[in-house]
Amino acid sequence: MLSMSSHSRNEQVRIAAPLTGRNREAARNHSLFPPPRGVHHRPVRALAVLDERDYAKSAPRLHAQLGAFGRGADHPALPNVVLFLGRLERGKGIFDLLDTISALRGPIPDVRLVCAGDGDLESIARYAKELGIGDVVAFPSWVGPVEKQLLIGRAAVFVLPSYAEGLPMSLLETMAAGLPVVATAVGGIPDVVTDGVNGFLFSSGDTGMLERLLRRLMQDRRLGQRIARAARETVEHHFAADRVVAELE
Repeated sequence: MLSMSSHSRNEQVRIAAPLTGRNREAARNHSLFPPPRGVHHRPVRALAVLDERDYAKSAPRLHAQLGAFGRGADHPALPNVVLFLGRLERGKGIFDLLDTISALRGPIPDVRLVCAGDGDLESIARYAKELGIGDVVAFPSWVGPVEKQLLIGRAAVFVLPSYAEGLPMSLLETMAAGLPVVATAVGGIPDVVTDGVNGFLFSSGDTGMLERLLRRLMQDRRLGQRIARAARETVEHHFAADRVVAELE
């Protein structure tokens, strides 16, 4: 299982959307860290550092929902978990991701998938069962910041298989947390992710390539660590709030 150091996962990083066009104007007119209302509109703060009280409060719900993974509250570490954060619908590539997890069961027996978000849960869960992977896929529905941090901290890789995107905040959050990312080359994603450097890109619908990339990351721990370090550095260098302030001054 890929694992990042507690140092890389626990530091706070404040990140912001790129300051171009209306983003720059929005940043001038609003405080740096308002409640997030969209990826492109204004700078936001990354996930907060968790303390033991946060964990004790949030872990029980997650452990109950991830119970099919065969781990209890006294064993918080999970297997090779693939994390998806976003709307559960076809346009987000969620069915492609399920097909990919099905293909990975052979070479990576302990692969698991967590799909956190609202949407067409019934049909997606039904499709997972049809593929025979219902026991390795969890749907915790919408998660708050603390639960999101817990999931990111225990995942092996974040996957965003969308067919259309702007610049997803979930991508920046997971990169800032030191988690390897694999995403489709759509929208503003290639402006942030350089294939093979700070993440991996693939074409929408190419489940074969997605399967190969995930297998490579899960089988090569050093590669995952290198990609994750570069991802974090990218966010710190290009999206850190102090750099946003400097651009505005």
